[in-house]
Amino acid sequence: MIFFITAVLAAIILGIKYTTDIFPKPLKLWIIKLALKNWMSSLDQKFGKEANIHPKKFSEIGVLPDEQEVGAERPVPLTSPSIRDDYIIYGTDENGNGISVQLVRHANNKSQANVLISLRDDIYQVSYAGETPNDHEFSLGNLRLEMAEPFRIWRLWYNGIMKHSSKESEKEELVHVVFNFLWKPLASPVDNRKNGNANLLANHLSRNGLFGEDFPNLLKIVPEGYSQFGTLHGNINIHNVQQQLYLYGYRTREAISSKESTMPDIFPILAKRKQRKSSQSGAKAKRLEFFAMCDNGNGFRLNAFNDQWTDGRMLWASYQVTLVKDVDCSASEISRDLSLPKLMNIYDTKGTARVEIWPAFKTLKFSNETQITYLKMTINGRLANGVLIRKSDVVHDNFTAQRSVSQFPYNVVNGSLLLEKVNGPNNSERGGNVDEGQSFLEFSHPACLKVPLVGGKGASLARLQIFTKTQPDDKVKTARGFCISTSLFRQSLDLEKFTDIFNNATSNGQSLEDTCTKIMEMIKSCDAAKRISPLISEWIEKIFGKENRNGIRFAVRSSGVLEDGSDLSCAGQNETFLGVSQLSISQKVVECWASLFTAQSVRYRLNHGQPAVSEMGVVIQEMVDATAAGVIFTADPRTGNPFQMIVTANFGLGESVVSGSSDPDTITLIRHPHSLGKKNECGENETNFHNRLITTTDSKWWDDVTIEEKVMGEKRTKIVCQETKEGIEDSTTEISMTDQESRQFCIDEEIAIKLGIVAAEIELFMGQHKPVDIEWAIDQSGQIFILQCRNLTALDAWTDFELLHELDAPIRVKMDRFTTANIGEVLPKAIHTITQTMNRCLDFNVARQIYLRKGDNSVKPSPYLTTTCMLSQQRLFLNMFHCLYSTADSEISTASVCIDQTIFGRQVIDEEILKTAIERYGVASGGSKLKDFIMQMKIFMTFKSEVEKGSQAYKDFTLDYSNIAARAINVYDKISDDLIHMHHACITHLISTQSSSGSQIFLFLFLSEGKNATEWDTTLYEDASKLLSVFENVESAEMPEDMNKLGNEIVRNGDNFEKFLQASPVNALEWLRENDKMSRALDTFFEKHGHRGIAELDLGEPTWESDPSSFLPILRNVVKNKLNHTEKAKSKVRVAFKNDDELLDSLSSKLKPMTRRLLKLILPTCRNGVMYREKSKSLLVRVIGQLKTSYKYLAKLMVKENLLPSESLIVHLTHYEIGQLVKRDVSSSIILQKAMRRQKMYPFLEKLQFPEINHGMPKELDTSTPVTITNTVHATPVSRGVARGVAKVCLSVEEASENIHPGDILITHGTDIAWSPFFPLLGGVVTELGGLISHGAVVAREYGLPCIVGAVNATKIFKTGDQVILDASKGTISKTED
Repeated sequence: MIFFITAVLAAIILGIKYTTDIFPKPLKLWIIKLALKNWMSSLDQKFGKEANIHPKKFSEIGVLPDEQEVGAERPVPLTSPSIRDDYIIYGTDENGNGISVQLVRHANNKSQANVLISLRDDIYQVSYAGETPNDHEFSLGNLRLEMAEPFRIWRLWYNGIMKHSSKESEKEELVHVVFNFLWKPLASPVDNRKNGNANLLANHLSRNGLFGEDFPNLLKIVPEGYSQFGTLHGNINIHNVQQQLYLYGYRTREAISSKESTMPDIFPILAKRKQRKSSQSGAKAKRLEFFAMCDNGNGFRLNAFNDQWTDGRMLWASYQVTLVKDVDCSASEISRDLSLPKLMNIYDTKGTARVEIWPAFKTLKFSNETQITYLKMTINGRLANGVLIRKSDVVHDNFTAQRSVSQFPYNVVNGSLLLEKVNGPNNSERGGNVDEGQSFLEFSHPACLKVPLVGGKGASLARLQIFTKTQPDDKVKTARGFCISTSLFRQSLDLEKFTDIFNNATSNGQSLEDTCTKIMEMIKSCDAAKRISPLISEWIEKIFGKENRNGIRFAVRSSGVLEDGSDLSCAGQNETFLGVSQLSISQKVVECWASLFTAQSVRYRLNHGQPAVSEMGVVIQEMVDATAAGVIFTADPRTGNPFQMIVTANFGLGESVVSGSSDPDTITLIRHPHSLGKKNECGENETNFHNRLITTTDSKWWDDVTIEEKVMGEKRTKIVCQETKEGIEDSTTEISMTDQESRQFCIDEEIAIKLGIVAAEIELFMGQHKPVDIEWAIDQSGQIFILQCRNLTALDAWTDFELLHELDAPIRVKMDRFTTANIGEVLPKAIHTITQTMNRCLDFNVARQIYLRKGDNSVKPSPYLTTTCMLSQQRLFLNMFHCLYSTADSEISTASVCIDQTIFGRQVIDEEILKTAIERYGVASGGSKLKDFIMQMKIFMTFKSEVEKGSQAYKDFTLDYSNIAARAINVYDKISDDLIHMHHACITHLISTQSSSGSQIFLFLFLSEGKNATEWDTTLYEDASKLLSVFENVESAEMPEDMNKLGNEIVRNGDNFEKFLQASPVNALEWLRENDKMSRALDTFFEKHGHRGIAELDLGEPTWESDPSSFLPILRNVVKNKLNHTEKAKSKVRVAFKNDDELLDSLSSKLKPMTRRLLKLILPTCRNGVMYREKSKSLLVRVIGQLKTSYKYLAKLMVKENLLPSESLIVHLTHYEIGQLVKRDVSSSIILQKAMRRQKMYPFLEKLQFPEINHGMPKELDTSTPVTITNTVHATPVSRGVARGVAKVCLSVEEASENIHPGDILITHGTDIAWSPFFPLLGGVVTELGGLISHGAVVAREYGLPCIVGAVNATKIFKTGDQVILDASKGTISKTED
């Protein structure tokens, strides 16, 4: 109906337009806006999705990427030369630092890359063109944009040369730059068309000439694609000086076409209108992108097409994103430096952003079509930095028409260092059709360039032979030879049978080693050698001649299809045989095939996400009678520095260098770059470097190669070919060298420099803009032979810094505040990677509860970013502003202080925090407070039924996988669906937590009788803790009693207790199981509490029942204290008050009648709140416990299916990554390598400690900072009483298990359920974290233990063994003399 009305109105207006010049602009604007909204609503959401806050399936929440998102973020194969895939990411900071990276993909994997770095007054630039090695990643040469998780985590990596210019120097130079950045989102992605800005777009279309004249260009004005606010966090290393940056910016990906677009079906009557000439193919259409961000977190991004605004959004520090309604200056003023306005206003639904642009800015050439300007400005009086991108939108029908890719490799064009591919082999040789009938191929055959046909080594040698033909006077050679193809490999071996053997081996419990040995024996015992021997002889005669062949020794080299690729080198994984006689070649070929299935080779493939069964070609080459040989790297293999080339060499064959059997000579060469000359007055390069390069015949970016350093190796042995003798099977032998030989370099400086020049030219010829390592040899005549060439693949490995911060939530504002309070009790250390899903679920539901409470005044939860429960360095923090202070009064309120008491155990909010909260969220209106109150009342009335409903659903909850096929992909999909239970349990726990916290706030409000929070004293806190201590059936407090019962059963029925106390966990458990009564008592305990454990919300931590090793030390402590101490442990304390009136009479505070009535009203809710909060937490832990079991089962299946090298690795993978592995995605190799690195890093991560409150990005606690030592620490009393005893400072359950004795005063960081068994033994409890309803406070009140929380630095001020007195009535712990 809307479409019909729109079409009719359009027809009427067009009729009016053609008959009169009178045309009401508001009506025209309204019609266009209506038409645009109609069009947008008809489109599918291709990019990004909105979360469902009432999901029936976990996938509807959206926190886990789906297949559509993965496909949307991956490169799309381009076949039309008229379309380009333009991807740009940029960011800037408050100091004017910035980085911009663009990668433009064209048809047939042709790509262009542009990188620009601005570090204050220093500018670094590089641009180059060439071919991406595959169609599934954004990469070119040493630049890689890697999708770690679609729309959530991207990685930017570069390692190579860049042009450096500076205000402080007239000269420009080439420098080595390395950067690693992680991109994270600050908002959901915007689908350019579906989520377009109808307001600005309508303004554009209404102002452009005749009505509807620009509609046919709409798809060009709004190209298909998406954009997203985000951050860039990483390191830049220049000249070995590293700088860490945290930038705010944007990323955009668009499909831009040069052909005329089909008009969208908005007004069918307009479809016949002609397209505007300015947007036709080959013509320049100007695009503009303007981004800015304030120091307070507010920012904007505007888009323009042909000098008119088409899109705009405001991003607020509160995480809200609003559409720009209007801009009071024309985009044409922004499009030129000379007309940049000093002032402009941006209008949106929240108000006006007044932008004042400072005159000091710098505009830089980013590419031939793009300029980037870095700006300083203010937005509503706050300092801001901006990025202005101006693009001329030109897409040619042929990529090479822009610039001949064979013209020159490195150039400076319009101020930017440009690297281009020279005449070399096509990089698409890794794909393409393979002729199955070709079993033998000469190196010169075009098909020999195909990796699937001859393997990586064979294809590399084919490319090298092409290179040698371009060299004059036999400057360098490759040894003669041919390739045996993978076609013959498949014909000779039963690969399907091998696959079945691997699949069946794991189910039968057979080790990988035994399986590989079995397959290798099958290969070696087959008759393949006999069958292929005549064919090999025929080819040897063809290549080497009939007469000469008998005296030649050969190298038989494995050439796997995964070898020497852009991602994997597989170096040293498969066999190479040297000095082989013709008669032995066929047998050595079979042995090469067999080496593909050694346990080492198979494990290498599996660890890199590749299948166990792969394919292999074999290279047959004439042996070079080498006097010296080795390897040369065209960049330092440790740093990637392209100015340094490393030569390693030894006498004889290069095998001694490659295998590491001898300490070789090492020569460091330096490539000296061309001088770039001086900058002209405009800051651009003079053209002399450009002209010099394109007239230089060898087309290189360096002038000369010299020797920087020579280090002589010991070279005790060398490997040489044995003389041909009858009966000798060994082809080579290792012989010792004389001291005289060892004390001289095996090659002279002239040869070393020649090698450097040849290697650099080979690197250039390969055309991939990547460093390579080359195996070389020199024969008796001094001729250089190139034996092998492959890419250096380890340079782009993830760094420790990246792995440490990969899962970090983006910091919305650099001075945000994050705390470990409350959440640090249940997750006191680094979580395992697999817990990321739980964290996202928790964050989503906390944000959901805030949204439901505040409605449109808040931000709807986004599936793409975390706003409340923030990960940093794999520790979980609460976002203090968004979680605690998003509802602000004009002054510090009692409610805010009550929230602090709940979370921190003390007041934290101050004037600075309040000011920031008001700036972000505004002062809460009376209406919003009323809505909040009504919501809280609703929670008070429903939380009990919600928890009871959850109890019924999850009391005996188990996840059953017996009804699905035992395959990893099926189990993974089932777990993905079962995560909805975690979502429901999480909501239940949050509702009960809200009830508990809310009732406590009311308790304080009533008890304080209107006093300002500054007037509260310890009497009030003591009364509050007294009121909260009267309740029953708290699970965390019942568990110590059940543990005590188990301990009694062990003491009554056991014997030889030393065996239990000293044995390993496995043997101690066996000891318990030997006695039926003890075994039944243990089962009874596990039935009720077996799902609990240390850091129990961490999916990577085992439950007590699944792995009792963490439970047994606690149980041993209980038993040991029962054996060594005759006095009984404390039982739960029941305060003998007949009713609430008697309880209220016992308070120290004198209550007004109204106060008594209000307290009697709220007390049942307070008690139930604490009880049901613990109950709902137990339910959540139970669900998580079942998920732990499910992931454990999945890990077994993945190992069985050769998807994981070990079961333990699964906890170091995200749920998304596990999915990519079970689907055998192309990213599997990188994922597995990261997981193994995370596993090694985790012991380091779990030791990291952070301050309770962090300003900005959390940083590790500085233990070197001295703590003021005092005899008394003040804190908040949460359980009354006085205790005197020995202090025991324990930072872990393990420490407590070893040190706690009856009557001790526990001083710790915080406690969770795993600490509960110690409470019956303790004399008192002191924690640095916690509030009135924290775990320690709740259990201490149940046992009548004096307890204080929020004791800052108590674990540092006191030491184990100190005699202390804990006075909870005063809120102090003090050292005593005696």
